[in-house]
Amino acid sequence: MTWNAQPKQSLFLREVFNPDGADEILYGGAAGGGKTDSLLVAAIVVAEKFPGAHILFLRRTLDELQMKPIPRSKELIPLSLATYSEKWNRWHFKNGSVLQFTYLKKKGDETRFQSGEFPLIIFDELTGFEEYQYIYLLSRNRTSKAGIVPKIISGTNPGGVGHTWVRARFIDFAPPFKVKEAPQDEVLAREGLPPRKRLFIPAVLEDNQVLVNADPGYRARLLSMDEANRDALLYGNWDAFSGKVFKELDPAVHGEEPRKFPKRWPKIMSIDWGYAKPFSIYWAAIDPYNYGRVHVYREYYGVKRNHAGEILSNQGVELSASFVARRIKQIEEEAGEEVEFRVGSRDLFKKEGHTHTQYAGESKSLADTFAEHGVHITPANNDRIQGKNNIHEYLKYRPDGIPGVLINKYCQHFWRTIPGLPFSTSNPEDVDSQAHIEDHAYESFRYLLMAAPTIHGDEEEIIEEEFQTEMAIEEARSARNPITGY
Repeated sequence: MTWNAQPKQSLFLREVFNPDGADEILYGGAAGGGKTDSLLVAAIVVAEKFPGAHILFLRRTLDELQMKPIPRSKELIPLSLATYSEKWNRWHFKNGSVLQFTYLKKKGDETRFQSGEFPLIIFDELTGFEEYQYIYLLSRNRTSKAGIVPKIISGTNPGGVGHTWVRARFIDFAPPFKVKEAPQDEVLAREGLPPRKRLFIPAVLEDNQVLVNADPGYRARLLSMDEANRDALLYGNWDAFSGKVFKELDPAVHGEEPRKFPKRWPKIMSIDWGYAKPFSIYWAAIDPYNYGRVHVYREYYGVKRNHAGEILSNQGVELSASFVARRIKQIEEEAGEEVEFRVGSRDLFKKEGHTHTQYAGESKSLADTFAEHGVHITPANNDRIQGKNNIHEYLKYRPDGIPGVLINKYCQHFWRTIPGLPFSTSNPEDVDSQAHIEDHAYESFRYLLMAAPTIHGDEEEIIEEEFQTEMAIEEARSARNPITGY
């Protein structure tokens, strides 16, 4: 094997073979940083050092494997060490080790390995994978051979469907180059086992001087790209991946500390319902004297966590509508507040049985269930394009130098999911709504701002508009059906 390792690549390999080091390692960042080569070399060295080891090398599709990793492996592995099977996409080493190239294209592909034992699992372009695929294969990262420490190693650029969860698991989890223990899992603690440790090694183009010297025009080609792609692929900037919809959304500008709001300010609430997927609920206060500014002050978000308390992205907590309704009323009563207007996603109003409510099989909607507990919901305006554009308008500064919407800094799931939302691949005017995108906070936020009263003008006009708004709210309340509540 002929390979000229660069400093960070050498650091990466040392950590792979450090028995006291990290169990999960991400070598990620800029394009051209030599990440795939590093992963392949780690696989080859493990295969040679530990006879009989089975190593799994993963990309999202077979085409991606055949584009680079497989051809590059044929350049790195001499036939004196191993033979390659074109049929099975695997290397058979003479000492009994196996390097298997495979892919996880769709949900369920990961279960093909449910009886597997892989001391080394490799994800090439980790952000191309779903979190549940990675978590499932953690359970296959094991060995019955003495001397080898099971590890999962990955390489990736910013962006892709897995950008948010990869960033949370590695980039935001600890500073670069720092090995940090993950939160202790309840099961591991009970068994007396130590928690897993993670490490992030950032990559930049200059880490691969072989490429820089061989292709000096590569940097110029990256510089010629649009700003988002340039910053992500050239500098490894995890805040600048291509396709981010709400680039203007900034915690330093739009975030605010928790505060009390005057009782006479209108309060509104929105809900995007979810059972197997997360539900998302927001409360907001409307400032009638300052351009109808919306203050989003509370979040109630139903997302599943593992035994260690870590978020399992896009997985719901499977709570019944009646439980959530009672919790909403409890929260509001404890705060001593009255909510004038509530809007919710259209699925709440379907007249059909829902097996996850106490009214299973009856011809009632989930909105009926909420109403019977005193939470009266109106169907939200679900115009996706207008709703998205409305958010952009609210994020702009008003004449007083403050944006039209401010969000509590501690609305964790708002700030976790909305800033990184990508554009739809089928409609560039919309947010991506595919099933793997965790867009529930966005949906609820969109409903909320579409329901907020718009107030402009000088103070005298504002007072008049506030009066008219209160009248409209009162009229809407008095017109409600006393049984259904809407």
